[in-house]
Amino acid sequence: MRIKIYVESHPDVAQSWNNLGSAYQALGQYETSIQYHKKALDLRIKIYGEEHQSVTTSWNNLGSVYHSMGQYETSIQYHKKALDLGIKIYGEEHPSVATSWSNLGSAYDSMGRYKTAIQYYEKSLDIDIKIYGASHPHVATVWNNMGGAYQALGRYETAIQYYQKALDIEIEVFGETHPYVATIWNNLAGVYFSIGKYKKAIEYAKKALPICEKFLGKDHPHTKTVRENLEMAQEKLAEKVGSSVDQ
Repeated sequence: MRIKIYVESHPDVAQSWNNLGSAYQALGQYETSIQYHKKALDLRIKIYGEEHQSVTTSWNNLGSVYHSMGQYETSIQYHKKALDLGIKIYGEEHPSVATSWSNLGSAYDSMGRYKTAIQYYEKSLDIDIKIYGASHPHVATVWNNMGGAYQALGRYETAIQYYQKALDIEIEVFGETHPYVATIWNNLAGVYFSIGKYKKAIEYAKKALPICEKFLGKDHPHTKTVRENLEMAQEKLAEKVGSSVDQ
């Protein structure tokens, strides 16, 4: 550990705390993750003061962990701290600021406040397009998130448009057999299922399933979800066809 080599107030020690926090978050050990991220935050403030880019990172990381725990109000508080500090340090058109807008959108999305989420996603999208151009994975992620919010609002045609925008970018960047692409195929399948277009839902789920099986394995939770979505669409289509025959 770096703590043995450096004095405890060295920036690399803060980075090690940060890395441990991220590792424990990935393991689902959120309380431990928070402890390490707070150690990183406190040390960074001690070294740099409260207005430093590494402090912004710590605020965002803490917001992310609280989001993972379902504590969305607390998550929002931390992401707003990151946003305000990011704007102060970088100005309004910077990747860090775009990330904070997107993180806030995700928190409101998870709370069911979809219209507010969309407003924040749009802010993130505008910055990302200015920085990266229209055909970048960051842009695709925001389109996908907006598609999900519109889907939750029942605005299915708009959701399809945004998912399609995300899909086009992901295919352009990664090709047709990437897990990111599979995620959007599955999202599109879900929308078409919701509007009763079961053939379309089956078509997209069938595109997603083999990619998930290849990269994640047949027993991965996400793969199982895609398979279940496909089976439900097939059952609904069979019921629909059977009902038409009976009539």
